[in-house]
Amino acid sequence: MVNIGCWNTWGLNAPKKHLSAKSWIRTQNLAIAGFLETRIAHQNLSNIESNLNPSSWEFLSNCNPLSSCRILLGWDPHQFSLTCINSSDQWITCKACNLVDNTQYILTFVYGLNTPGGRQLLWDYIKQPDLHLNQAWVLMGDFNAILKPDDRVGGDNSWAGHMDDFCNAITHAGLLQPPYTGMKKPHADSPSQASENKSLSQAIPHPSYQQHLRPRDIGS
Repeated sequence: MVNIGCWNTWGLNAPKKHLSAKSWIRTQNLAIAGFLETRIAHQNLSNIESNLNPSSWEFLSNCNPLSSCRILLGWDPHQFSLTCINSSDQWITCKACNLVDNTQYILTFVYGLNTPGGRQLLWDYIKQPDLHLNQAWVLMGDFNAILKPDDRVGGDNSWAGHMDDFCNAITHAGLLQPPYTGMKKPHADSPSQASENKSLSQAIPHPSYQQHLRPRDIGS
């Protein structure tokens, strides 16, 4: 079983976070890790990648000289080959090839913008009919949105019309939400700590990927 994880770090600049990140990768036995909301400046990215680097991992991000890094991906090159096929400030989509059994699938890591209008580009992207290239596809990350009211942890219980956009997008794309264990919590100083928030980190696979899944631990 291949373990793939994502974590909204609320910043990945502090040495304490680097230690937490390396511990998370090790204890969860991750082959691919996505770090969201890293807030890493372009000029600091290579140094932080070096600090995070377990067993000579490789990295890619959506960072550019004009903005900080929102999404940082790392992977074990002895287990996987990753190729970026599309990216924006809200997502990175990669083709992943398992070097052990030669299986291939599409991975999309998401960190959604915090306004309904800003997220509309994300929903439109998810609904593209050829996005996953007819291969197994997993969409995961922090969408800054929820699928249903009981996904919310704390805050206002009202349900605005734009809050249907997330569910509509994944339904249109034919995606399914798998079962999970653990607490619903997208943000923390480490992936094992809880916090209250209105959004929920999600892993949402296409049915073609279901055979590869086990119940996910929201806490990791």
